[in-house]
Amino acid sequence: MTDKEEKKSPEFQRYAFANVAARMAQSETDGLYIPGAVNLLEKNLDFGNDGKDLYDYFVSEKATDKLIDIYNKKYNTKLAEASMADYYQWIKPALDGATSEQKALVDGVFTKYGSENYSKFLGKINSLQYKLRDPGIKKEDAESIQKELAKYTDFLSAYSLLASYHFEQLRTQAVNASKKTNFKGLEETLLKLAPPKKE
Repeated sequence: MTDKEEKKSPEFQRYAFANVAARMAQSETDGLYIPGAVNLLEKNLDFGNDGKDLYDYFVSEKATDKLIDIYNKKYNTKLAEASMADYYQWIKPALDGATSEQKALVDGVFTKYGSENYSKFLGKINSLQYKLRDPGIKKEDAESIQKELAKYTDFLSAYSLLASYHFEQLRTQAVNASKKTNFKGLEETLLKLAPPKKE
């Protein structure tokens, strides 16, 4: 495979930091780091001829909430189209630190469901879990659903742990990327508060 023929990354990855920013916005302590996620989002976007101006307008007009909302929706839409194999390749770096045996076990779990559509597969599992929570469910139906859900216990365990670590990796990138913006703001504040220089 030549460089030109190299497979492009799934599109949802370009918008991932909008999702990170949206999740950070739900936390009282993470608000400070949202500018880092927004800066990393900008680096991944393809603006064409005029998109950069629109992006700068959004940011300069303090409309970052709207910007995050737009690209978080794109992230979710594109992720819904992805295969489980695409998703796994993206979060696989979260396995750093695992032993070879542990990596092989996780590979096996995700390979088993690799051809599944990400959204439909998780939707099927979520639907089963939702039905199981129905207070009026019949005992035999509950047993049948539990049996069906048991087939996915390995996947849910691996998915939950890897997705958590992967998000933390992206969050750490956003935290580090926020320093430039936040330290610039601190500098401006401190300069305003500094006593005037004596002539």
